[in-house]
Amino acid sequence: MAATTQVHVARYAHDNSTILSELIVTYPWMMTHLPVHGDGTTHYYAQGPVFVDNPDPVIEQQLRWNPEENTNLLGKDMGAVKGTNLRDLCDLVGGMSPGEKVKIGSSDGFSKWFAYKNVYDYSSKEGPMILTWYCAGLPSYTGPYPDTGYFEGMRIVWFADDSTNPWDVHAFGNWDWHEAADPEYWYYYVSGTEQYPTTTGISPKYVSEILIYSHDPPFKPFPGSSIPPANIDGDAFYEDINGNGRMDFNDVIRYFKNMAWIEDEQITPYFDYNGNGRIDFNDLILLFKEV
Repeated sequence: MAATTQVHVARYAHDNSTILSELIVTYPWMMTHLPVHGDGTTHYYAQGPVFVDNPDPVIEQQLRWNPEENTNLLGKDMGAVKGTNLRDLCDLVGGMSPGEKVKIGSSDGFSKWFAYKNVYDYSSKEGPMILTWYCAGLPSYTGPYPDTGYFEGMRIVWFADDSTNPWDVHAFGNWDWHEAADPEYWYYYVSGTEQYPTTTGISPKYVSEILIYSHDPPFKPFPGSSIPPANIDGDAFYEDINGNGRMDFNDVIRYFKNMAWIEDEQITPYFDYNGNGRIDFNDLILLFKEV
């Protein structure tokens, strides 16, 4: 498969079909408009399967997850990469909320799902998920960018810390993922009836799409906005009218100008802050007090 040079980022409503917000960005755009992670010198590693067996299933699993990070690691060098935090890309279309999932899709049809906490609430052990568009330090690539020789880019690489393994390298170990992710997101290399944990399988290559599946209702942005409203405090109502991730006076102004529009769109329950079944100035006052 050919390397990818752009990615489609989209946020879906809870019906899994209505696109609330979307855009396509190229890696040169990411380089100039979003924070760059990586220095092009530091190498990052994943961990391959640990092929050990033991008659005791508990001990066997412990050995295969390999908390020491001392097996099948240095050969899984992802290179001296640079890229863009997946979180920053998600934020371009309204971000994610706790409990939501994101699907990373590749141009070859491969895809992986990840939870909100692994995109936004990660620890230093596994580190951020970086969409890499630059790679140096590996002889297999004839150039550093996806269109100049980094033929497996753009690729998700985890910028893990160097605190565990005996070589003091930045390694995303199997046990790191065991501790960071829920079991439904664990990845195994399968051989017959045997399953061996590995983190190489959650480092998709040729990334072409980032699809957020949200809990938001399928309504469109308010007139004058490009991003749908957001529920930023976890209650039943949507107060971030312009979808910029915070409460401000622009939300109050946009609400005031579109009170009739809310009812015309039949989305009153999400903006009826006083719960009287209609949109009125009492709702506007309640919203103002939230700012």
